[in-house]
Amino acid sequence: MIELNISVKKGMRSTAFTLIELLTVIAVIAILAAILIPAISHVRASAHATKCVSNLRQMGVATSLYLTDNKSLYPTVNRWPQEIDTYLGSEWKSWKLGVSDSQNPFMCPSAEHESLTASYNQQLAYGINAEAVAGKTLQAVLNADPRRRVDTMVLYADCTTVNLWNWAPDRIPTHWHPKGVNVVYADLHAAQTGIDRMDHPGFATLLSGY
Repeated sequence: MIELNISVKKGMRSTAFTLIELLTVIAVIAILAAILIPAISHVRASAHATKCVSNLRQMGVATSLYLTDNKSLYPTVNRWPQEIDTYLGSEWKSWKLGVSDSQNPFMCPSAEHESLTASYNQQLAYGINAEAVAGKTLQAVLNADPRRRVDTMVLYADCTTVNLWNWAPDRIPTHWHPKGVNVVYADLHAAQTGIDRMDHPGFATLLSGY
């Protein structure tokens, strides 16, 4: 019996972790976490940016239908969300009162609700180019300045309020997406533009379509 007890005790000792082994395991877990957490954050940010561009593409399609029904006039300042809402297949009143971000076509998944204008119940994360496009026909926009190009002029963009003006570049949240700001251009294609174009002169150029 004595020999058996000794054998069991020896077996138990051989399966126990030493302090060095335990510290090694902890160190390996910490290294893996340091590698994986930034990668997961990057994947999440990329997914959010993709969803945001998808929202803007839908808005571009909806605006195309709106133009057809409204004598080629772009949506108007302040009321543009209501005006294209019907063409998005959503209902303005329902999302304005508060639905999940994933169901709201006007909400960028990277948007910070507390930074958004209170006038839309913090449920609107895009703005329209009130400076040069809103409420005008495409022909009027181009006639105003022959240098303008519809494929480089912003129509909608990530924004903390409903309207974009060239004197207010701070309305563009350059930190929502790691690689740039998502926009719909006046020709209705959606894309991402570099953050370097969001300083005051560059921002004014985007709104003017130069």
